[in-house]
Amino acid sequence: MSLDLALDDAFYLLDRSLQEESIDLQAYTKQMRALSRKQFYARALVMHIQQQQAAAQPAAAAQPAMQLAAPQPAHHANGVEFGGLGGGYVLT
Repeated sequence: MSLDLALDDAFYLLDRSLQEESIDLQAYTKQMRALSRKQFYARALVMHIQQQQAAAQPAAAAQPAMQLAAPQPAHHANGVEFGGLGGGYVLT
């Protein structure tokens, strides 16, 4: 994902360089083609990873997940209830 965004930045800079005439058309075209290929493979990799994660989700959903029980009130030494930073939750 970050590679894709970095390549978008590179495309912007190449376009700007061409507009300012600090790069010639042949060099621009060559760099755009090379970066476009890298972006294509980066996006294909992201899609492949997402498909693999989606396929693995049903198997992970079959496993029991950690659940939170109802909040348990905490008691101060003088008997006054209070909720600490943990919110009084107990893991089961």
